[in-house]
Amino acid sequence: MLLKCAALIVLLSCQRDKTELSVFAAASLSDALTTIGKSYENEHPKTHVAFSFGGSNQMARQLIASPKADIFVSASEAWMDRVPSVDTRVDLLENHLVVVVKADSPLKIDAPSDLQNAPHLVLANPEAVPAGIYAKQWLTSEKLWDRVKDHVLPMPDVRAALGQVRRGKDLVGIVYASDARSTSDVRVVLEVRNGPRIRYPAALLRGHQPEAQQLFDYLRGPEARRVFESQGFVPLEGD
Repeated sequence: MLLKCAALIVLLSCQRDKTELSVFAAASLSDALTTIGKSYENEHPKTHVAFSFGGSNQMARQLIASPKADIFVSASEAWMDRVPSVDTRVDLLENHLVVVVKADSPLKIDAPSDLQNAPHLVLANPEAVPAGIYAKQWLTSEKLWDRVKDHVLPMPDVRAALGQVRRGKDLVGIVYASDARSTSDVRVVLEVRNGPRIRYPAALLRGHQPEAQQLFDYLRGPEARRVFESQGFVPLEGD
């Protein structure tokens, strides 16, 4: 019993000695940043990285109301522009949209025009969430939005949209290429190469802890680049 108490005291003491860095990020980055965060913690044992993931709109609104994070990585340049506490900002990544169906779905989607025949089209909320906004922009440019909008099932973020498609053979989704790569439960039926530019800005926020600069630099370093590339993102060069 005494040994257990002593071990617990040591554990709590070690946790108190760690610096906790808070990172707000787009839901589409959850797999990549979680992997990168673990690697960073292994290299910096006195630092713990605490992630909060969600739609970039949701994350930005939280930071506008209470700017208590160290770093923000957004899937939307526009939402990053709205955060007043940005200190240092870089363009970190690029992505593109893809059209997906469940891996064993019988649906046949060979061209954008086929989307108007889909029973249901799953998107992140096209009025608020970047992935959905980008999808709506692309569909509008293809003159398809008015034909498909009544079949749209809006989701709170892009990972929720992906999750819906994984569960329904009659569902078609538009998600990021990186999301499609994260699971074998869906297959890509169309690559959207003529869609809107999708860039992920990353920013250090005002009042950040000194240790956050090192993590911010790590996100642009070779180890992070390898992880991002393996998950379908295109890392950007930046100063």
